[in-house]
Amino acid sequence: MKKILAVYDEDRVYAERLTDYLNQKKFFPFSVIQFTRADTLLAYAREHRIAVLLISPGSMEEKLRQLDVATIVYLTDAEGVNCLDSCRAVYKYQSAENVVRELSACYDAMIPPEPEQQVLRGAGQILGVYAPYGGSGKTTFALLLSMILAERYRVLFLTMEGFAGFSGMFGREFDYDLSDALFYSGKDVWKEKKDAFVQEYRGMRWIPPVCYPEDREYLTEENIQILLNSYLDSGEYDRIILDIADHFFFSPAVLPFCQKIYIPVRKDPMAGWKLKEMDAWMEQSGRKALRERLRRVELPSMAVPSERGQYLEALMYSEAADYVRALVAGEADGKLEG
Repeated sequence: MKKILAVYDEDRVYAERLTDYLNQKKFFPFSVIQFTRADTLLAYAREHRIAVLLISPGSMEEKLRQLDVATIVYLTDAEGVNCLDSCRAVYKYQSAENVVRELSACYDAMIPPEPEQQVLRGAGQILGVYAPYGGSGKTTFALLLSMILAERYRVLFLTMEGFAGFSGMFGREFDYDLSDALFYSGKDVWKEKKDAFVQEYRGMRWIPPVCYPEDREYLTEENIQILLNSYLDSGEYDRIILDIADHFFFSPAVLPFCQKIYIPVRKDPMAGWKLKEMDAWMEQSGRKALRERLRRVELPSMAVPSERGQYLEALMYSEAADYVRALVAGEADGKLEG
């Protein structure tokens, strides 16, 4: 959703024309609303978050100064005035395009700096898998990617999903899960405990996911970062594959460390609309570096048995596995590494 820019000027004709012009600009980052009375503006501000208040000096009054507004910009008829009452000032009679540029600069100043891609202390790579919708095959893709990469590298697979179904998939219960690993990581007993949390299948090492909502208290950004560093510091893994739950996609403890993030594409209108919203967010918030690390993949449909103990084995011989193998080998769209 676009941020709100409120226009309040005693010259109502000018304010109306400016509002209409700004709202017609296709890539202008604000939704612009004109106000003709202070009480109407105050009532609106009580219910809505205003990012920028564009106001003439003659319209300003003390109760408007007290509004919870991110930025106040004065519309001044004095040319050459760039600051007024410690606020940015915009010359109202310059070209409309120049007004647009100056207001867009206000938006740019509100955007927090994009998290830089960071490097964890170990030498391994972290690859993420995420989708802004369900039913995409996200976890299936992450599992296949982990198992196939494990044919070449030392791989650790982690899923941040709850109720992930791994007990049913592997046909057994587990003594430890991700919440235990998160609890002990960074503590003195970590070296003694770390191998107890890890399971192995086809060369892929993995930690059983958190099963119950009560245990998710340990699934915090700080604990995840400590855990990733702990395993990479050990030097035991070349690749860590993260099956990213929705609320962790934006996490500064996860996103900056992923060299690539794969998005399994689901071909239906709702999934397409959600992807468009995500693209719009990255465009409007200046997440160019993040966009460059995203790779969309189209996992083929597959029919595999649902019986315990058979699913993963059949999955490795499916068309979907062939697709991921081609991706890893660099025969699909681009290379996995590089």
